[in-house]
Amino acid sequence: MEPATAAAACPRLLVSLLLVLSCFVSPELVHGQPDALGFISIDCGIADGPSYPDESTRGLRYVSDAGFVDAGAGANAGINPPYSDRELAARYLTVRHFSGGAARSCYTLRGLSPGGRYLVRSSFYYGNYDALNRLPSFHLYLGVNRWAAVNVTAPDDILIFEAVVVSPADFFQVPGV
Repeated sequence: MEPATAAAACPRLLVSLLLVLSCFVSPELVHGQPDALGFISIDCGIADGPSYPDESTRGLRYVSDAGFVDAGAGANAGINPPYSDRELAARYLTVRHFSGGAARSCYTLRGLSPGGRYLVRSSFYYGNYDALNRLPSFHLYLGVNRWAAVNVTAPDDILIFEAVVVSPADFFQVPGV
C-alpha cells in the first residue's frame, strides 16, 4: 500500500472529537527516539519539541504528536476545571481534537518493519476541553480494520485500548471516525 493511498483512506470526522492518543510502539519510529525499553510514547496536545518522562508509567518519555499527524490536522487544547484539578498524569492535561470534518483524525506510525509486531495503546480523556459537555463517541481503526468503539460516558472517564498489530508495510495508520 502506498502512503498516499493509505492517507486518502483515512476517514473524515463527522463530529468534533478529542483524541488523546498515547501510542506505545516498539521498537523504532522515524519521528522519535525510542526510550530504554524501545517504546515511542506520544502525548497528543503538547507543543512540538518538548518531551518529558512520565512517572505514572515508570518514566516512559512522552513526545509531541506533531510528527505523527498530517500538517495542520486538529488543534491542541487544555483540559478544563474541575477535570484538570485531579491528580492526572501529564499526558491527560492536553488534547488534540479534530472538528466537524475539517481534518482527518489520522495518526501515521512510520519506520516500522513489515511483518513486525507492535503494541499500540490509545488512551482517551475528554475533560470537557471544549467547554461544551458533549461526550464524544467514535470508532478507532488500525489501518482499514475497525479496532474499537470509543464511547465516553462521563467527562472524567479515562478509556484505554490496546492491540498487538502486525504491520503490513513500513507504516500503518490509526484513524478515528
